Amino acid sequence: MERRLAEFLELEALAARQGTIPPGRLQFTFEAFLDGYWADRSNPDLVDADLAGLSALHHYLIGQVAMRLAAEESAEAAAAFQTGRAVPSLLADLPHGAGALGMRCLKSTRYFIVGDLHADDDALQLVLQVSDFWERQAKSEDFVIVCLGDYVDCGHQHLKTLERLLALKTLFPTRFCLLRGNHDGGRILADGSVQPPYRIPATDDPLDYFPPYMQALAAGNPSLDPGLLAAWLNLFDCLPYIAWLEAGGQAWQCVHGGLPRPGRGQSLADGGQLKTHWDHLDSLADITMHGQPDNAGASIRENLIWSDPCRDDDDLRLQSRRFGFSAAHFDSWCAAFGLAGIFRGHEVAENGVEEHFGGRLLTVFSSGSTADSHYSWVKPAIVELSGDGQRRILPLRPEAAKVL
Repeated sequence: MERRLAEFLELEALAARQGTIPPGRLQFTFEAFLDGYWADRSNPDLVDADLAGLSALHHYLIGQVAMRLAAEESAEAAAAFQTGRAVPSLLADLPHGAGALGMRCLKSTRYFIVGDLHADDDALQLVLQVSDFWERQAKSEDFVIVCLGDYVDCGHQHLKTLERLLALKTLFPTRFCLLRGNHDGGRILADGSVQPPYRIPATDDPLDYFPPYMQALAAGNPSLDPGLLAAWLNLFDCLPYIAWLEAGGQAWQCVHGGLPRPGRGQSLADGGQLKTHWDHLDSLADITMHGQPDNAGASIRENLIWSDPCRDDDDLRLQSRRFGFSAAHFDSWCAAFGLAGIFRGHEVAENGVEEHFGGRLLTVFSSGSTADSHYSWVKPAIVELSGDGQRRILPLRPEAAKVL
């Protein structure tokens, strides 16, 4: 057995005994395991490193997280998602953590909403610090960290960020909800090439993007398992798209991008016309599993990771893959599904959090922790949502928290 995998299995055994070990020991051991390996390694340095141990560990973590995601699925949740679209009622009826059809139901007294990380492991470490993760975990407090996707690309620490994130999900599966972003994906074609789910700008370094980076690393270092990229892409396909949160007697939505493309003006299957933007969605299941493409030829599920709130109602770009939705669209969506508001990522928020539509929609961006980050000009932040519905901005750099 590869040494790194054996060390992680020891860490798993230690985590299982958390209640019987001295305070701080688990955190110390976890950080020593992660940071000890990566201390002298950056993406370029991996070309000359022995990556057999990394390959074995990552395959194990991918398999463990895939099993945990599958364990979160339930027939009860699937049936509930297919029979109605009132989120508050669904949250009242389903247990915490229930999931199916690309959705999860969360019922906690505290949430930490994490925006795009984009291969910024330093930011992920700050998330753990600002949220007091280790202290809360040691005290068995009731909390969940919800990550809004985009774990890779536009950064320099792809594998380190993914390793830390999956190690945390493996050790503490109920503490982390990992949603899918538009950068978390890709397809390996028959000729062995990779088709990313986006276009890489000509001005960007392709190695700042996960699929090209992994291909180049495998080509330059035969100790890296060439099948590791396919395993990562398969795991991305397993990630849910939506988390429904209960807080303060209200229902909230977490998603990477935003709303599906508005459907008003389309014809229904029975020949009638849509009266509202969302009449074609008979149940929550239709949001993620609708069988018909929208009026621009894209799946509704794909819309969830690409759309943006529009600052100008005249610039909705409704025929574009990355389209906008207006305040009217947002209000009708919340009314249709019984939502108090939405947390989303997908766009850079210079101050870490940007408010839209009277503060009911928040864009959260959590990358940009250091001067050499791809987003060094951003002041990254996360949002804390307490059980009474109060929202608080927690900057990842030393700044005062802000209550919304």
